[in-house]
Amino acid sequence: QRRNLRILYDALGTLADAVGAELNQAKYLDIFMPPLIAKWQQLPNSDKDLFPLLECFTSIAQALGPGFSQFAEPVFVRCISL
Repeated sequence: QRRNLRILYDALGTLADAVGAELNQAKYLDIFMPPLIAKWQQLPNSDKDLFPLLECFTSIAQALGPGFSQFAEPVFVRCISL
């Protein structure tokens, strides 16, 4: 399962890199952002899957630009604690 999640994070990051701002549509964000944020909040700081997920968020944030602001708080707060 861990390997599959890492593959999923990579696929979502690659998708975000490929389509860019086109990803910034509610119909897409409503599908994948809530589970990603939930996973982000669930993982302990020592979990090895935290950084692949952060890399995924990096690609998504770059693609969404200002559209990522609605998701920025939980990601930012967590990054501060790392």
